[in-house]
Amino acid sequence: MSSTLNPLDKDMRDAVRTFFKSECTPNTIRNLHNGENTGLSDLWSEIHSMGLSIALVPEHMGGLGMGMVAAVQIAEEAGSCLMPLPLSDAILAAPILFEMLDSFPINLQEQINSVYSGADFIQIATPWGNNHWRTTTSYSSKLVIKPDNSNLDLVSIKRADTHTGIDKSMPFGIFSNNGFNLLHNLYDEQIDKVKLLVQKHRLMQMSELLGVAHKALDLAIEYACEREQFGKPIGANQAIKHNLADRWMQIDNARLAIAHAAKSLDNNSDDKEFNLDAAQILSIEAGNKVTAYSVQVFGAMGITWECDVHLYLKRSKHLQALLEKNNTMGTIYARIWQHDFCN
Repeated sequence: MSSTLNPLDKDMRDAVRTFFKSECTPNTIRNLHNGENTGLSDLWSEIHSMGLSIALVPEHMGGLGMGMVAAVQIAEEAGSCLMPLPLSDAILAAPILFEMLDSFPINLQEQINSVYSGADFIQIATPWGNNHWRTTTSYSSKLVIKPDNSNLDLVSIKRADTHTGIDKSMPFGIFSNNGFNLLHNLYDEQIDKVKLLVQKHRLMQMSELLGVAHKALDLAIEYACEREQFGKPIGANQAIKHNLADRWMQIDNARLAIAHAAKSLDNNSDDKEFNLDAAQILSIEAGNKVTAYSVQVFGAMGITWECDVHLYLKRSKHLQALLEKNNTMGTIYARIWQHDFCN
């Protein structure tokens, strides 16, 4: 089997999980909710020193030579710590930029090298309708990859209107065609390549959502085992433990669907769009129900500022909104209904 189809080995995944857990804590996210982004640059630099941002870059170009099967696992671990930095975007952008690096002007090569040494940020903008795109603004990205139908451009943003939603650790900007400077055209009239990048970006967002849901469930299980009522842990009650088991099954179903979709993207299979749709249904179902029930297990304390679990509910809603902006659940169900299961 090709090494690009292999998942992360246990030691590497444990190392990634331990690093994220120690360096990106709920207090990091609370600070961002309060408008304080100190420490993000150091965290970004350490992420790059681990080589995570070049996971998809072929080994002969100095990367790790992994595929989407491993990349979605990195994204899941990032989601589990509520990672506020564009790691998934950097992972997806790297193989495109590294392949074209020698064709770029010297100053642009230096900017890209600066990104992948951990000194600067890069993002993939999300199409936001009516010739507008969306980026996150909790950090300053000098480089943005802008997908536009069959074209893919590397741009810098001149101006973006900043907004905050339910997750204040992820403020975002909306910019139009007049809001950026074109630095380089990456793909011109290559709709298949642009579409593949957009599909991979979508799957990484699902994986982050899965990580958010899984960590919220872990917190709920831990609390259900510790909190006692009438002389026994509340998790001993069937109404709670059966619901927790059901939520775990939703996470497992979503993880299997995401892994299958990742393999279809690595193999460029004809059914990759269908697999993405199935993965999105299951990941949004898990993200929505698991985080909501996890808060419920904590009771009224679950929505207090001191309790971590509400941060996962907010990030879950944030990621669900991103996923459904260009692929609503109604549209997905309609595509699945029309799918030819016989071929």
